[in-house]
Amino acid sequence: MSGLVTLRFWNGSKAPYGYRTVEAGQKGRRTKKVLAIDPVEAEVVRLMYRLIVEGDGQSGPMGVKSVCTWLNARGILTRKLCRWGIGPLHDILTRPLYAGTYQFNRRDSKTRQRNPTSEIVEAPAPAIVSQELYQAVQDTLRSRRPSEASPPEVTGPVLLTGLAVCGRCGGGMTMATGTSSTGKVYRYYKCSPQMRIGEKACRGMNIGMAKLDALVTTALEQRLLTTERLQEILSELAARRQARVGPAQVRMQAPADAMTDAGTRLKRLYSSIEDGIADGADPTLKQRLDKLRTDRDQARAALERLREQIREPVAMASERVATFASEMRARLREGEVPFRKAYIRAVVDRVEVQPDEIRIAGWRDVLERAVANGLAAATGVRSSVREWRTRHDSNV
Repeated sequence: MSGLVTLRFWNGSKAPYGYRTVEAGQKGRRTKKVLAIDPVEAEVVRLMYRLIVEGDGQSGPMGVKSVCTWLNARGILTRKLCRWGIGPLHDILTRPLYAGTYQFNRRDSKTRQRNPTSEIVEAPAPAIVSQELYQAVQDTLRSRRPSEASPPEVTGPVLLTGLAVCGRCGGGMTMATGTSSTGKVYRYYKCSPQMRIGEKACRGMNIGMAKLDALVTTALEQRLLTTERLQEILSELAARRQARVGPAQVRMQAPADAMTDAGTRLKRLYSSIEDGIADGADPTLKQRLDKLRTDRDQARAALERLREQIREPVAMASERVATFASEMRARLREGEVPFRKAYIRAVVDRVEVQPDEIRIAGWRDVLERAVANGLAAATGVRSSVREWRTRHDSNV
């Protein structure tokens, strides 16, 4: 029964947030409906996903609770004009529907217990976010689970805690020690879930601390922090932004129309009140005014976010790029561990330790800001999805 099928009609009642239903024909006396994307709500959904993996340009990547606070503080409310809560927001962030796959028959109608995977049916649906962005959010949420995260130790004495992850289970790696027969103490990174739970959680990965620190630092110096590589990354980032201009401009029309429509309706109601045709004290009329103002403001906000997406990239002089690369390479090797760690965390999202290789994944947007603003910006918080990746084969 499992698998992808073609589901023409929407069998649910209310459409999920980000969608609306449109009539698509009759079947007897019943009007059949299909899901369609609501252009204004869809921009809010895309914003939610971006806040998780990118942040708002100042805060860095956010957690679900932080996104709720951010939305509520800016008056971005639910369809019922309520404040966002963690549960509904988490559902939007983890529901495959938003990436184009609707799942039904997930629970038994009587017991409400989750059905076996073989009984869950999937059908295509209009996608609001890309599969890549959806997966990035799932990876981010999973990495923040207490069962998989290592102690943060952002300013601690260990260079890669909070960054190194086990390639077998995805859990964080933390410092462990061992003593040889001669009494010498060794330090190494070890899979945190295996340390705490045992081999039932993961077979585990471990690598000498000095070895991994050297591999990562050398890879960053030789494969990322060179003038040529940085210029290549910045050029690709500019090209990708340029490719987004067309689709974003097309999507701008719907919220622009929605903002104009809500504004026109508001003017009509205000005129009716001024002319004495409508009673401004009528509770129903007040609710209508509040709803139209919210629709107008949310459409305006969606339009502003789309305009931000097509902003011009920052122009970089080759001398600035070369200076930044040189200074960053020096900072990775010199100074106290907390300072070196801050620079590494600025450009690295994760260091994945596999049995036969080390994979380092990082971010493009933060590099652009750091090169543009100097080393002070390099210790800021990461932004955007993982965009550059290098690997270093090693017998771990």
